[in-house]
Amino acid sequence: MRGVWQLVRIALRNVVRNRRRSAITLVALGMAVCVLVFLRGAVNGLQAVLKERVIYGQTGVVQIHKRGFIANVKKSPLHFGFPAGPAMLAKVRAVEGVQAVTPRVAFATMVSVKDTTLFALGLGIDPVLEYDVCPQRRNDLSPGSTVSGGAADGLGVTTPELRDQLALKRGDELTLLAPDFDGTLNGGLVGVGGFLADNPAFSADKKLIFVPLAAAQALVRLDEQATELAVRSADPDAADALKQRLEAALGPGFEVHTWRELAKFAVDALSTQEKALGFVTGIFALVALFGILNTMLMIVLARTKEIGTMMAVGVRRRSILGLVVSEAAILGGLGAILGGALGVCAVLLAAKVGLSIKPPGATLPDIVRPFVSLAFVARAVIGAMIGAAIAAVYPAYRASRMTPIEALGAL
Repeated sequence: MRGVWQLVRIALRNVVRNRRRSAITLVALGMAVCVLVFLRGAVNGLQAVLKERVIYGQTGVVQIHKRGFIANVKKSPLHFGFPAGPAMLAKVRAVEGVQAVTPRVAFATMVSVKDTTLFALGLGIDPVLEYDVCPQRRNDLSPGSTVSGGAADGLGVTTPELRDQLALKRGDELTLLAPDFDGTLNGGLVGVGGFLADNPAFSADKKLIFVPLAAAQALVRLDEQATELAVRSADPDAADALKQRLEAALGPGFEVHTWRELAKFAVDALSTQEKALGFVTGIFALVALFGILNTMLMIVLARTKEIGTMMAVGVRRRSILGLVVSEAAILGGLGAILGGALGVCAVLLAAKVGLSIKPPGATLPDIVRPFVSLAFVARAVIGAMIGAAIAAVYPAYRASRMTPIEALGAL
């Protein structure tokens, strides 16, 4: 143990003595770790925004359907309506972890105004409960827009695509034609209460209309029924556990799906971001390790006579090897700690200010607030230290293989 400590003391002395080379290595490693920590924080912020837009603007944390709904959603979703009155909602709310629940009715419809008719996807939502489960929906409405009323006086909102193709303006009256569960075509009237913002969350459904739940139920003859229940919980990351509790409470007649199962495009996007971050991390790691390798080779060449003298007075080859590796580990650790601290400061500053990022097709930018865990910073620091030590193995081996005569005779 005493010998190890002496090696560390000598390595520290050498690091301080070779200030210029040490500074170059510290800066290179510090910048690499700083950028890595900031990138991790930025990706975390982007992923949080994406998850919020999906969970709180579209799916909810989990959704409840009658068994078989997902497999037949494109064929006959109305055949899978189920009672969604106060008793059913109370039963769902009683499950541990459920914060809010809202019924919905999804249906295909023809939207007519004057002499123009277009096919669209309709979604009946509760004008109050919907925003408890998906508060982002309120932010996705253009100013002054609202979904309100009931079966006779309902006001709905449409996507900009429907607005433009039908030349709609607020206050217009739309005729909706939709088949019910047995194929009978029914009609109803809905006023235009406004429009959705041009929002990427709805990019898959360019022709979409939201109407009050009561209006949708009357149109497709599903009185006090729904085709899905969307549920909100405190922890979206615990969606799988909530799914199991809901399935146990509701029985085999229902199926429960998490937001990850419903929004696979979001899961794919998150996976792509992780792969991109991994690639960038690898590039930075290689650059940093090559920098350490080059620096340690320079140090070994510059100190050839010193190494020869050490071996001439009886210092063992393994001690030379340990000395060079120790210097690299110390440089790596100091540089990584410095870079990690700078990276954390940059993340905290960016989180306070907020990064404004405007997704393609959006009218308003998203405010991304980066964040990073201390565990990730610790792993980055330890990884840099270990990587620096590994990168120094070859220069250390070269130094330890020289004979005293070769080392002392070098220029």
